[in-house]
Amino acid sequence: MSAEERLQKLESLVLEGPSKDEASASVEALLDVLLCLYQECLLSALRREKNVIEFLDWVRRFSCDREYRSGDNNDPCFENERSTSTEEIGNAM
Repeated sequence: MSAEERLQKLESLVLEGPSKDEASASVEALLDVLLCLYQECLLSALRREKNVIEFLDWVRRFSCDREYRSGDNNDPCFENERSTSTEEIGNAM
């Protein structure tokens, strides 16, 4: 199966949603697999290879990886930390 055919099949899965057969995957499952592969590549010796580096950089934009993110107050990845720190400040007073 060519890359174009795989892309079309993936697009149809995302647009049509999971079907009743067991061969389909939800968007959440695909994201879980993507982040799992990201973590495995990040921790392996392969992370120094060019293609793996490009993959890690690409996926890092979608993850809440502290080393990549700026910690900007508007970043949704740090929303829980903002609410916790605000509560701690309020409780300390």
